[in-house]
Amino acid sequence: ESEITELLRSAREDGIRAIYVQPQIAGTAVQAVARALDVEVRTLDPLAPDVLANLRSVARSLADGWR
Repeated sequence: ESEITELLRSAREDGIRAIYVQPQIAGTAVQAVARALDVEVRTLDPLAPDVLANLRSVARSLADGWR
């Protein structure tokens, strides 16, 4: 079984609702996996200059992804 097939199977079993990426390294493979799972791709930027605002944004995004 390929790594991608195993990843998709595991994600479906675990009920994954979103895929989180960094804008610095996001790519087309992520979009393909998200389409296959029918989930959103959300961006989290660990390098954002405003740390407090970024932490709030990350918390909101993670909370929304669990609903």
